Amino acid sequence: MLDSESVEKPVPIEHSFVTMDEVRSMCRTLAELARQRGPIPDLVIGIANGGTLPAYLVAEALGRPLKLVFVQHKGSAIKQRLRPLVDFFHIPPAWILNPLVRPLWALFQRRTSGLVENTSSFDFSVDGKDVLLVDDCVESGKTVNYIKDRLAGAGAARIAVAVISCVGLDRPDRVAEPEISLTHIFQFYPWSNNSPHRGAFLDFMTTHDIQMYR
Repeated sequence: MLDSESVEKPVPIEHSFVTMDEVRSMCRTLAELARQRGPIPDLVIGIANGGTLPAYLVAEALGRPLKLVFVQHKGSAIKQRLRPLVDFFHIPPAWILNPLVRPLWALFQRRTSGLVENTSSFDFSVDGKDVLLVDDCVESGKTVNYIKDRLAGAGAARIAVAVISCVGLDRPDRVAEPEISLTHIFQFYPWSNNSPHRGAFLDFMTTHDIQMYR
């Protein structure tokens, strides 16, 4: 197994809105870090929607099959439904960075933290398999913990978690830690409703026929 320092990590990204090229670079690094931990997972599982594209890119880099579990916070589903209003009123992505908005945003996140699940989630076999669970960000870890429990109950032999960003390290309700992460910076990725790079993300998803959870 290679030493972890042998993998060249991307230059830390200080800005809030991450581009598609930066996402590709970071996901290649996630794949290499997963490869060096060993063994290479039998299956990559992405947590839709935030983990859909990262899991696709990681699975592609590792040459492993990809599955998605459709579990998300209630707030994410609400934000998807509000997207047409944001587009109609031409609300700029940077509104979320306004100091007056951030406390309200944090309150919304807390009030809508419950999970919703698609009925087709977990309809594939993980029995005896080494699994790499991929998401964009871990904060409280509740979603990851829930999915890990479901996969373990279905017979997964080993479950490792890889995320781009690991934040909320001081949260008292934190319940899970990823084995692999690249940054502790809270960021908005191209699949975020608030990202100015969402158009490039949607073009990529359409070109590669990757479906989002609705």
